[in-house]
Amino acid sequence: MKNLTVVLAALAAGACAAERRPPGARFPICLYSMSQPSGLREVVESGFDCVYPHLGDPGGIEVARSARRLGLSLILDAGQAQAAPQDEIRRWPVLAWHLQDEPDVNNVSPAQLEAFSQKVRAWN
Repeated sequence: MKNLTVVLAALAAGACAAERRPPGARFPICLYSMSQPSGLREVVESGFDCVYPHLGDPGGIEVARSARRLGLSLILDAGQAQAAPQDEIRRWPVLAWHLQDEPDVNNVSPAQLEAFSQKVRAWN
């Protein structure tokens, strides 16, 4: 029940934010941690225009595959994406690559992060 409350609160916040955007403004409102494509239509109807699926989850690839059909953009974990079907990724509506979560907490130095960023740029 707690997870449902969090999702509903996020949907409400996204819908409110979408209503306040001026016409023509492009500031994506992204929903984090989508792991099943079944809720994507509700995500769109609630004002979100971007999702962050976890490609390592069983439904994460299906979320990414479904995004374009529904007009959603994607933010993807660059490390997970490099292990996903490469022929498909080039067709997905990727808005941004997430390089590293909490680099300081995970002992990733700025030099390591820069090296990974360059690797992703070369790959993408």
